Amino acid sequence: MAHELTHVKRRDCLMQALAQLACAVYWFNPLVWFAAWRLRVERELACDDHVLEAGAKASDYASHLVEIANSFGPRIAARRWLSEWRARISRIAYVRYWTRTRDAAALTA
Repeated sequence: MAHELTHVKRRDCLMQALAQLACAVYWFNPLVWFAAWRLRVERELACDDHVLEAGAKASDYASHLVEIANSFGPRIAARRWLSEWRARISRIAYVRYWTRTRDAAALTA
């Protein structure tokens, strides 16, 4: 729920509408489509970061994302996003590892 509330706070819906408008106007330009895709991916990652910074345990949050991905079942539409979900979960685990190592390094310094 915190992830979705972060989308609302950041007004991501408005940014998505602007990106879609740019894609409609510049439909012939593949760079615009790529930029819109990257914008969507970065929005999701930023909201994941916010949830983790708010104190959510990374392993619990990653498990929750896995449960959501599994709830889609064998639907073909869900398979399209599977690699992005895997990347998000891997990134969450990496952030958890990096945060622990950074904190340990700060304590020893």
